[in-house]
Amino acid sequence: PHFPLLFVYPPLFAHLSSSTNYYYYLLIISKMASIEKNLSKMKIDKKKKQISNLPLKRAKQTAPIVPIIPEIDVVGLAQKKFSNNTEIMIFVHAFADVIKSSKAPRIPVSYFGLILTALTDDGKVKTEQEINHLLSFLLFIIKLLSPAVLKAKFSYVNTILLKTFETYSSSVLVTIQLLKVTKRVMLAQELTALQQTDSLHFLQLILTLCLDERAQVAEQARVVVTSILKQEED
Repeated sequence: PHFPLLFVYPPLFAHLSSSTNYYYYLLIISKMASIEKNLSKMKIDKKKKQISNLPLKRAKQTAPIVPIIPEIDVVGLAQKKFSNNTEIMIFVHAFADVIKSSKAPRIPVSYFGLILTALTDDGKVKTEQEINHLLSFLLFIIKLLSPAVLKAKFSYVNTILLKTFETYSSSVLVTIQLLKVTKRVMLAQELTALQQTDSLHFLQLILTLCLDERAQVAEQARVVVTSILKQEED
């Protein structure tokens, strides 16, 4: 394996005829081989150290900080709120089972997503009473959410609420519940968000309902408008 050294050091050829010189030549070759081996080992060890340290350095630099979100006993809180309404609790337990089976975090956001999905599910015809129960639970969940969630999902929620308004416009019960949900969602927004086109359409609908012939609907619509205006003044 050391033949290349013979070409690197040509003067050594001249001494190969002498046994003494050949002996010293072997010592030189052996010494140089040892040096090469040590150098190679040092390089390998250095490379290993660099490689082993690299993931740690990257982890320190790029690993995101994942906040620990504490779980909330939504079912327990709902039982206190809806202790006399078994129909709503049926929805609560059904959503809780879905969250548990899917191993999703047991936090209000998980319930929020499921309720919105249920409202947009056209595969099953929902009665006025069922929609009212869903909206009652949605209103309860919204009160547990941070404003950041409602801001992030404002456009999506708007679309769902508008569609529900249109579908159940003849129902006083559902319309009043929708207005209550709308008020909570609107109050979580910044003024700039309320000036968007889809928001303005929603506000126009609410203003129209302020003049609704159904006294309860008109009263609740005025509560929404008054709350929004008062917040902007503050």
